[in-house]
Amino acid sequence: MPFVNVDLDDSSPVILLRVWFNIPRLYPGANVEVYVSPSGVGWHVKTDYEVDPFNYIVSQALLWADPVRTQYALRKMYLNPGEAHLDLMFNEKEGKSEVHVPFRKILSNYDWEVKKIVMRLDKGENEQADQEIKDLAKKISPELDKYHKASYVGCITFNGTDLKDDLEKVMLEIAAKDPIFRYRFYPVWWPEFEWMIAVFTDDKDKAWKKITWIKNKTYKTDPEGKQIYLLKDADTRLFVKERKST
Repeated sequence: MPFVNVDLDDSSPVILLRVWFNIPRLYPGANVEVYVSPSGVGWHVKTDYEVDPFNYIVSQALLWADPVRTQYALRKMYLNPGEAHLDLMFNEKEGKSEVHVPFRKILSNYDWEVKKIVMRLDKGENEQADQEIKDLAKKISPELDKYHKASYVGCITFNGTDLKDDLEKVMLEIAAKDPIFRYRFYPVWWPEFEWMIAVFTDDKDKAWKKITWIKNKTYKTDPEGKQIYLLKDADTRLFVKERKST
């Protein structure tokens, strides 16, 4: 039987606090611990509360886990009903280990704020409770930042679903060869662009190198064997941003 564990890719203290306050309400008696993931960016929230595989997936949907990962887990369960459950939360990755965060101790310095949030939730005042959570997140962010590494995202915006499909094939090939290559496609709502590919790394220069390589070097091969560059001559915008906890 799996435990209720949540892998939060986002470093947001707001999301972390939402999970922290909601686990006891959903799973009474659960002991909760927080870790920084091996990447140094996201959170691992772990409990000792056991559930069946279906309700494990439900827990992911309720506790702000990656919706794409949750969707795949649900599909996997129904397509392979006899397959054993596998919780893909790695406490070690690429030789790096997760780091325990004394989250309960950190919150003990804000006892009144914690009590107000619990009181709001008990009364069903969810909007007010969420505002209190956001206020508390600002207060604890400096302490949580001590546990995080710098993280950057390099982005390329572009147009065309067919182009996105071609790029996805290339990204999958790169990820299969490079275990630390992390990327994600997002729809964008700027008038001039439809899609964005985001590449995540721990160094600003690396982020620029990765997206300029993708811009200038990715290609597909046509039926005649000719290489057709995907983004080299396409209308794109490239930029790099530091990922901030919010």
